[in-house]
Amino acid sequence: MIWLYIILFFVAIVLAFLFYDFRVDGRTKIISLILKIHQKRAGLYIGGRFERTKLGGVPKEEAGVIDGIESFDVEEEFNGEEISLRFFHKTDIKKEEKYSLMIHIHGGGFCDGSPSNKSDSDFVRSIISKTGTVVASVDYRKSPEHAFPIPFEDTYNCILFIMEHIFPSPTEIGKGKQTRWKQLLMQIDPTRIALCGISSGANLALATIMKFRDEQNKFSKVISAQLLLFPMLNHHPMVQSRKIEKNSWTLPESLITWYEESYCGQNKENFKNPYFAPLNASSFTNLPDTFLLTAKRDPLKDESLLLKNKIINDSGNVLYKSYPNQTHGFTLLYYLKDSQRSLMDITQFLLNYNIGDWSQWQYY
Repeated sequence: MIWLYIILFFVAIVLAFLFYDFRVDGRTKIISLILKIHQKRAGLYIGGRFERTKLGGVPKEEAGVIDGIESFDVEEEFNGEEISLRFFHKTDIKKEEKYSLMIHIHGGGFCDGSPSNKSDSDFVRSIISKTGTVVASVDYRKSPEHAFPIPFEDTYNCILFIMEHIFPSPTEIGKGKQTRWKQLLMQIDPTRIALCGISSGANLALATIMKFRDEQNKFSKVISAQLLLFPMLNHHPMVQSRKIEKNSWTLPESLITWYEESYCGQNKENFKNPYFAPLNASSFTNLPDTFLLTAKRDPLKDESLLLKNKIINDSGNVLYKSYPNQTHGFTLLYYLKDSQRSLMDITQFLLNYNIGDWSQWQYY
């Protein structure tokens, strides 16, 4: 009889997921417990720390055509380093037309993730289906094998590589083999280029924008919008939300600390470097229009609030949304109603960021 009760209990949980929106506030100690058991059985913890080699297992997706959207990989050498990108675009793209571009930088705590992760591919395709934009998804070498500044420099070089081919110098036009990715980048509308980073990817996105600005790079004003989703800004010491949500089931404090220490490497002075921890920057002027998305139960929420206030204090444009019932990374949990709402928010921003009319936005 006890087995019948156990089966009915788990059936009830499944039905709750199928028919009711998942609320973090009503939480889910059960789910948190299940995840911790899974993490322990998978060997994610060794001596109380996370083991990077056990973080794999995320479903990957081969490049190709899915639901009318094509993807293909590019590996090129640029400034002596290998560049790795995955491009996405609608299959019915027309050679005579111009398209907007979203440069996407995946998350994973600087230690994991790739443009081929199914969750990132699904996110990108959702954006493309609603906006028609072209997406260039950036990859970079991972920590702890490659600590700061390597992942940051890889990201910077990838974005610089993209810009160099959208805006080729007169002497470069027509040189070299006319590959499909060169043709695609030549079709980008230079007034509609946005940068989107998720979690640690948002850190890399913001740091890249800041370096363009600080070095007065000729492309510093080309990227006219940045979308920072659940940004991991390596703010040290811990902000209050990290203490309150230290047992977050999507991003516990132990994992945040491991990510930061792995990315930092042996030089603890990196925590003061604004390209490692962007909140340490002395100025937040001359940044693109910013869409900043977080959640009430995100351990990194207070870092987003600090960033919002710093941009506003330096007279920048920022749209800030915090979902009251969700946690870190919920946009990629596609079974949530709030995930679909956040995707619509992102879409709305991408369709309208260069118009300047933000009067229809609602602040959460």
